[in-house]
Amino acid sequence: MSGTARNLLLRHLEYLTKEELEKFKLVYLVDHIPRGRLEGAGHLQVADVLVSSLGEQEAWELALSIWEKMGLKELCERARKDNLGWNRILRGKNRKSEGKHFGFLGIY
Repeated sequence: MSGTARNLLLRHLEYLTKEELEKFKLVYLVDHIPRGRLEGAGHLQVADVLVSSLGEQEAWELALSIWEKMGLKELCERARKDNLGWNRILRGKNRKSEGKHFGFLGIY
């Protein structure tokens, strides 16, 4: 698992109060991740579960959509600003992996 998405999620999850984190997990995430993986999970565990279950991009997009539904406007704005830098990193990774993936065929 890449640390980029996890670290970015963690940075923003840490802004949530205990009550907001519980709502995030047990009201919104249960439609996407089994409840047993979320109960008792703290900020770090939630970030890990999100990325390992959904992948980097989907985890990030889901978190943004949940924060918006929760009415956390300031958090959404801050996260979207960080998202711009993360998208650049992700695009760079994809370009590098394309050459490696098809390198054995001689296609670059």
